[in-house]
Amino acid sequence: GQGVAPAAATIEAFKRQGMDLVPGSGLMSAVVPGAFDAWLLLLRDHGSFDLKDVLEPAIHYAEAGHPLLPGAARALEEVAPIFQNEWPSSGPVWLPNGQAPKAGKLFRNPTLAATWRRILKEAGNGSREQRIDRARRAWSQGFVAEQIDHFCRTQSLMDSSGDCHGGLLTGDDMAAWEAHYETPVSYDYRGWT
Repeated sequence: GQGVAPAAATIEAFKRQGMDLVPGSGLMSAVVPGAFDAWLLLLRDHGSFDLKDVLEPAIHYAEAGHPLLPGAARALEEVAPIFQNEWPSSGPVWLPNGQAPKAGKLFRNPTLAATWRRILKEAGNGSREQRIDRARRAWSQGFVAEQIDHFCRTQSLMDSSGDCHGGLLTGDDMAAWEAHYETPVSYDYRGWT
């Protein structure tokens, strides 16, 4: 489920930005988000639940809220200044009412719930496998990929280089990659594999 680097993420592209390393944060370091596609591939090939049965509980918790874990609350407190000052589109999502949420309080993410609800709608009818495959396409070739492409092309955000940069990730990168199975690497050593 680890997506690849964008096609435009070349050594030359980073050098043109005056970088000799890929920033550890920000849009320049973004890769194809692969986890969602990997989860759906596993659901399709090894699961038995319907897409709706899997996504509805997640939609519920995103809409109605879930108690925020202490570690997540601490992390949000630490990055709150970045969300407030450098990544303004993240602030409304992660800092309700402009403040880092407290541990144990209900945390909601209605935008994420709406995304998953739309994916369910676009999955439509048909067999379980057909619906899952259409959901995967909605993510990698549909409205999710379009929004990611637009955001990376139009935003310039602070990253760990200390400067603001746009992203290299495009809708074409999203469409060109899909989750797949890989044979695990193994090595035999003194009777152990």
